[in-house]
Amino acid sequence: MYFFLCQSLCSYGAKREEISIIVTNTLNADRLQETIELPLNDIISRLLPSQDKASSFHSVIITDEEGGEIPSQITSNGMIIFQPNPFKAKERRIFHARISMRKEYESKVYGRSFPERQEDFSFENDRVAYRLYGPETQRRGEKLYGYDLFNKRTSALFLEELYADQTDKSMWHTFNRLNDKGMNKEATALYMAFCYHIDHGKGMDCYKVGPTLGAGTNAIISKSQIFYPWCFTQYEILDNGPLRFTVSLDYGERDVMGVKVTEKRILTLDAGSNMVKAEVYYSTAEHVSIPDEVNACCGIVIHDENPQSYILDSRTGTMAYEDLGDVNTAWEGFRERQVKEMGKIFIGTYVPSKSLVVEMLQEDRIKGVKGHLISRISYPEDGRFTYYFGSGWDRNPATSFANLEQWHAYLSDFSRQQQNPLYVKIK
Repeated sequence: MYFFLCQSLCSYGAKREEISIIVTNTLNADRLQETIELPLNDIISRLLPSQDKASSFHSVIITDEEGGEIPSQITSNGMIIFQPNPFKAKERRIFHARISMRKEYESKVYGRSFPERQEDFSFENDRVAYRLYGPETQRRGEKLYGYDLFNKRTSALFLEELYADQTDKSMWHTFNRLNDKGMNKEATALYMAFCYHIDHGKGMDCYKVGPTLGAGTNAIISKSQIFYPWCFTQYEILDNGPLRFTVSLDYGERDVMGVKVTEKRILTLDAGSNMVKAEVYYSTAEHVSIPDEVNACCGIVIHDENPQSYILDSRTGTMAYEDLGDVNTAWEGFRERQVKEMGKIFIGTYVPSKSLVVEMLQEDRIKGVKGHLISRISYPEDGRFTYYFGSGWDRNPATSFANLEQWHAYLSDFSRQQQNPLYVKIK
């Protein structure tokens, strides 16, 4: 998250037992769970003389006002982060940082490459889970450009279990053997017992991407064309819990109106949030300019099953959509059950820009797609485009998203909180 940090004057030379972190909610409204992040070097400088810093770099802990330890994480970019409980309107709290041995905290985020499933890269927290199609998908020629999502209705990390069931070779061997013997009904029943298109109690895969931007992917767009991104070429995990997951991905080079453009993305997901921060970096050869008509954008595909259930809100910089899932994943004999289990999938974006244009872009060339919701800005001079994408599910008991209006309210609150960050003062 972003916050306003006010650093009070104090002596840096003497060792201190602890420092105070005073956090104030400036909004006259309750805030959802947020992540507070502080530069670790600043904390160390206030707690220790310079000669002691190196040995204690990983030994800073955060406590509440009563002295209870709060789970924290030291991130790859030199921050220490922690997550207090939600703040009430205008609430002020005091936390403390001190040097002490850090505990092992339970991780609420996770991600890795899944080479056993076409080199997918997937990541999750206690609320949402996402899939990025990998290099093998591209080598096969499958046009899956956008972000895919797995719907969760558990706070447990479930990607390992989800993929293990779906890629179980013994299950597939038995499935194929039953089909070969003409036992199609039995084969289908077995498939439904282990495939991730069925909700076995924790969630399911029932969202379709295809040759679209899927659930909030970025792209370059002109007046007449979306320049769809392809699959990532390589990745590096920067943070992997307990509170924050961060991955850096390279997307190679593509042609945009005669200009070669390379792309890099850094995706960050914190525990307790439905939103992923996306930092996109476009670059061209030195002294080569992008045509003026080109914009940077993010988009949400609109499917034929529910073409009118969306909200475009330029005031808050958000887009919200209610997706009904992919009925094509339902097998004969199980269709009625699966369609009920798909529920309502809510997808949204937030773009922090005062010059944002949000629109419904019609598209009739892709089967099953009515078009895209698009949030676009002028192509940034420095090539950097930052935005957020996220999702929710009406079958997740940890959230209150029962309809599109509630999902839009969540996005509006998220937008307001980003624009009015917590006020943080260190003493």
